[in-house]
Amino acid sequence: MYVTEDELARLFPFYFCLAPQGHIVSTGPSLNRYLGESNGEESLFHHFDFDTPEVSNIEQMHDHLEEVFILRPKNHPKLILRGQFIQLKEEGILFFAGCPWVSDFKTLEETGLTMEDYALYEPITYFLLLMEAQQNSLEQSESSTEELTKLNVLLEKRVERRTERLTEINQELILSRQKLQEEMQQREAVEKELRFAQKMEALGQISAGIAHEINTPIQFVGDSIFFLKESIYDLQRGLSEYESLIDKTNPENQRRIEEINQILDLDYLNERVPESLERASQGIQRVSDIIKAMKSFSRQENKQKTLASINEAIDNTLLVASSEYKYNAQVDKDLGDIRKIYCHISDINQVLLNMIVNSAHAIEERFGDKPAKIMGKIAITTRDIDDYIVITIWDNGAGIPREIIERVFDPFFTTKPVGKGTGQGLSLCHRIIHEGHNGSIKVSSAPNEGTQFEIFIPVVETLEAAEKGNEST
Repeated sequence: MYVTEDELARLFPFYFCLAPQGHIVSTGPSLNRYLGESNGEESLFHHFDFDTPEVSNIEQMHDHLEEVFILRPKNHPKLILRGQFIQLKEEGILFFAGCPWVSDFKTLEETGLTMEDYALYEPITYFLLLMEAQQNSLEQSESSTEELTKLNVLLEKRVERRTERLTEINQELILSRQKLQEEMQQREAVEKELRFAQKMEALGQISAGIAHEINTPIQFVGDSIFFLKESIYDLQRGLSEYESLIDKTNPENQRRIEEINQILDLDYLNERVPESLERASQGIQRVSDIIKAMKSFSRQENKQKTLASINEAIDNTLLVASSEYKYNAQVDKDLGDIRKIYCHISDINQVLLNMIVNSAHAIEERFGDKPAKIMGKIAITTRDIDDYIVITIWDNGAGIPREIIERVFDPFFTTKPVGKGTGQGLSLCHRIIHEGHNGSIKVSSAPNEGTQFEIFIPVVETLEAAEKGNEST
C-alpha cells in the first residue's frame, strides 16, 4: 500500500479492506467502535446488510464496483454507510472508501457520530448536513420550549389567580371566625351581665323582703323601749314624790328606806336604767335607719326616672355598706347644697355602692384587714357645678397601676384576686352613668397613693327633660 493505516484512518475513519475471499482484514478506528475487535477471518456479509446494490457474495460485488454502495452493520442497523469499493489489483484486496450517511440530528445522537467520523474528502458537505440537522432540531426544540414557556406562563397565571382567590377565601374565613368569636364573647358577656343583673334583682327583692319583715318587729321593740323610757321617767318622778312624803324624822322609817335602797340598789338603777334604755333606743334607731336605707336602696323602679336626692342616696349607701369599711377606713362626707334631679335612683345607689366597696377593698389591700389603727380614708363630696351634679369619691388605698387604668371600665376586667371580684362593678357603673344618665366618669390614680373617681350627672329637674334624655340614650 502507498499510504499507512494512520493516514487511511484520517482519510476514511470507516474504511475496511477485504481479502479476495471476502473476509475483512482491516478496519478503520471509527468502524471498530461498531464492529468490535473480533472481526478477522469473518465474512463481509456476516457483518453487513446491503441496501444497494443488492448483492449476497463477493462475485456479485465485483460486478457493481462502479456503483455507490449503501450498507448497514447488522448489530447497528441505524448506522448507514455510503461509499465505493476500490480494487487494489497489486494487493488483491477491495478497499471501502465511505462515511456515515444521516439525514437528521436525532440519528446522529442515536448513533453517537462526531465530525471525526467523516472522510476528509467530503467534510464540508456532511458537516453542513450535520449543522442543518442540528439547526432543525434546535428550531423544533425552541418551538417546543416557546410553547412550554407559554403554557407555563398561563399555568402560573392560573395558579396565581387561584392562589389569590384561596388567600381571599382564607382571609374571609379568618375574619368570619374572628367576628364569630367576638360575637360569641359579646353574647357570653351579655349573658353574664344578664345573670348578674338577675342575681342583683333577686338580691334586691330578698333584701327588700327581709327589710320589710324586720321593720315590723323593730317598730314593736322601738315602741316598747320608748314606752319603757317614759314609764321609768314617771316611776322616778313618783318615787321622788314618795320619798319627799316620808317622815324622815322617824328613825325606823329612815332605817327601812336605807335598807331597801341597799337591797335594791335603787341609786344605781336610777342612774343606769335610763342610760341603757337610751342606748337601746339609739341602737333600734340605727337598725331602723339601716332598714329604711335597705328599702330605699333595693327599691324596684320602673323605666321612668323619678325625682331624688343624691345626698340621701349617699347616706343610705354608706349605711348599707358600713360593714365593708368600718374596720379599716374613716369616711369623711362633704355633701354640698345640691338640687334634686330626675334619675334612676336605684341605679345611682348601685354605682355608689360599687365605688365605696372598691375603695374599702383598695384600703384593705394597702393597710391590711382590721389594722390595729385605722389608716384608711374615704372622702365623698358633692357639688352642683354648671348644670352637673359632681360626685367625688377619693380613697388612699393601693391605687391602680398606670398601664391598666384605661381598662378598669372594661367588662369582666378586674385586678382583684380570684373570688374577690367579678370585673363587672366598674363596667356596670360606667354603663349606668354613661348610657342611663348621659353622664361621665373620670378616674385618676397612683400606686400606693390612692384613687379618685369623679361622677358627672346632668341636672334634670323636669320629667319631660328626663324622658327626652331616655329617648336620646
